[in-house]
Amino acid sequence: TAIHFGPDSLDKLKDAAAPFSGDSKVLLVMDNNDVMKKTGVLDRVMDILGRDRVVLFDKVPPNPPAAVIHEGADLHKSEGCKLIVGLGGGSPLDAAKAIGLMRNNEGSISDYIRRKKIWGPKTEPVIAIPTTSGTGSEVNANIVATLPEDDAKYGVAVPCAWPVAAIIDPKLTLSLPKNQTGSTGLDALSHALDSLWAVRAQPLSDMNAYEAIPIIMKWLLIAYEDGSNLEARTNMSYAAMIASLAFGNTGTAAMHGFSYILTSKWGLPHGFACAFTMAEFFEYNFEAMGKERGAKLLAALDVSSCEEGTAKIKQMCLSHGTPAKLGDLGITEADLPELVSA
Repeated sequence: TAIHFGPDSLDKLKDAAAPFSGDSKVLLVMDNNDVMKKTGVLDRVMDILGRDRVVLFDKVPPNPPAAVIHEGADLHKSEGCKLIVGLGGGSPLDAAKAIGLMRNNEGSISDYIRRKKIWGPKTEPVIAIPTTSGTGSEVNANIVATLPEDDAKYGVAVPCAWPVAAIIDPKLTLSLPKNQTGSTGLDALSHALDSLWAVRAQPLSDMNAYEAIPIIMKWLLIAYEDGSNLEARTNMSYAAMIASLAFGNTGTAAMHGFSYILTSKWGLPHGFACAFTMAEFFEYNFEAMGKERGAKLLAALDVSSCEEGTAKIKQMCLSHGTPAKLGDLGITEADLPELVSA
């Protein structure tokens, strides 16, 4: 993925798109709320790409279902588009990548997610423009989709699904509401931490994770309290990007695995769903990381012990909007068997 990072990097979109679209149509994938329209971001993106060339697909809900992905792929085909641009948070960016895949893989996406079919080696080119600082979908090959028949959310990594370019302009995150700032920022922290205790952790992923953690610990609260602070937003955009580069190499671990049912069944936003067990999995996994790597993690958190780190992470999650207990989500004792079996 070619990365264009920094305030006003949206200006690079025209040059980034030119090699892949020429004079052909572009499928613009985004969610179905009005934030990008009200802030003028949508108008600006369409002007840069050329309004007469843009085919707008603004039907992506959180945790996009398979039917929406297929609808986008059909539209891409019928309109003769040559490029896909994803604009928004993780869901539109994941949907854009999934649409690109399903233009070149026959059948249902559920068959590929269930491994009944194997992804082919080709996808349509995707340019990803994030408007949040958390998922890092713009610089990884992962997609997340919901299969309604299972009432479940799945995440898969597809080797050919890397976006051809990422336009990471922190100014596009200035209008992000407080709740989403907290959730997406904690998602970035969960990516860095999960990558450190993943079984596929290696020096390059560790390097990115250790760099991302102190940035998030310092700047997330500032962005959360003052969304107009461009310095905080820029630092969070950077941290989310490098945390994604970390887990893009390792995959995620138990924190993410546990989060999926909290999102698909009880509607907890993904970042909060990961943060819900963050402190517990930190404590559980810390010793297994070994002394040297554990010491680096403590230094990144600016603490001196596992106990202090656990407490700091717990407070970090609670202070940015994470629910404190299962009952806060409406989960009762009767729901526990389903929660455990998931």
